[in-house]
Amino acid sequence: VTVTTVPSGLTMVVTYNGSTTIPSAVGNYAVVATVNDTNYQGSASGTLVITGVTQSIDLEPGWNLVSFNIIPSSSAVADVLDSIEGKYSLVYGWDASSSSSNWLRFDPNVGYGNTLTELDQAMGFWIYMTQEATLTVIGTQPVTTQIDLSITAGGWNLIGFPAQLSAELPDILTSIEDDYSLIFAYHVADTSDPWKVFDIDAPVWSNDLTEMAPGWGYWIFVTDNTSLTVSYE
Repeated sequence: VTVTTVPSGLTMVVTYNGSTTIPSAVGNYAVVATVNDTNYQGSASGTLVITGVTQSIDLEPGWNLVSFNIIPSSSAVADVLDSIEGKYSLVYGWDASSSSSNWLRFDPNVGYGNTLTELDQAMGFWIYMTQEATLTVIGTQPVTTQIDLSITAGGWNLIGFPAQLSAELPDILTSIEDDYSLIFAYHVADTSDPWKVFDIDAPVWSNDLTEMAPGWGYWIFVTDNTSLTVSYE
């Protein structure tokens, strides 16, 4: 059986009758390909094609606050950002569950000491671009993503929005409407006013952040420990 992926960059593990060794003889084999903990099965008489998805995020020179909405084939930071290698210099994440060491850093130019080791679809992250580029992430679609929100770090959480389409505020956060008060986004391309804010207690007309959209990262201030479930569809 021939096992291929679309796009070609998906990382998978293929077993033949439970072994990762490709058979040297013709015969009947149970072929299982695993991508992001999901098993796909095929027979030795045909071709097993595993189809993934890609997301493209346009990045501007300087600091960008972004996220992605698919489960990456590999969550290792350097792998996720492979398409923009050499075009960024720093990446920062935020650990809201820690009471002290909240900032996590990845510097592609050092071989050790990085505290940010993985990126997934639940996370928002800061990335400093040395030039304009497009980040292309390869992976599979989540069904739903649960994002845990904590008050441990003073209430601030840095999250992604792993949905397929944009959703209006405050409707998309109805399930946690009693547990948050502020949301910030940073749109680097808007040089005159990059910070966008949604205040749940402010008049509607005063908020310039009106929706959450895939590709952006968000700071959200919560007043209680809670979790937000985002459906991809």
